[in-house]
Amino acid sequence: MADPKIAGCGAFGDLGTHGLDILMWISGCSSGSRAAWNWAPKRYPDCDEFGEALIRFKSGVVGTLAAGWDDVANPVNFLVSGTEGHACVVAGKLYFQSAKVAGADGKEPWTALPAPVPRA
Repeated sequence: MADPKIAGCGAFGDLGTHGLDILMWISGCSSGSRAAWNWAPKRYPDCDEFGEALIRFKSGVVGTLAAGWDDVANPVNFLVSGTEGHACVVAGKLYFQSAKVAGADGKEPWTALPAPVPRA
């Protein structure tokens, strides 16, 4: 993955594609985006090591996507914010806050999840 001539992309494409897949699953197709990526700490010459994108979806949702090989902790995997609540995954745990859902204060991990669906 560190040789774009072989892999076709660097860190942003390697890791960001998974986040983009989830964003598109939730929000639909994009209508435009802007992105920036860079090489730091320059462990891999001529290969991006991180990137950030701002994406507008046809549904009206605006999302950001960050991905890179530089964040060794990667503590926040996903964050969704809205006018009536938010949900985020931090260190593998879901935190959910909504005034419309009893007990969803966002202070403790949310465990009231539906049963998993079978994998394809």
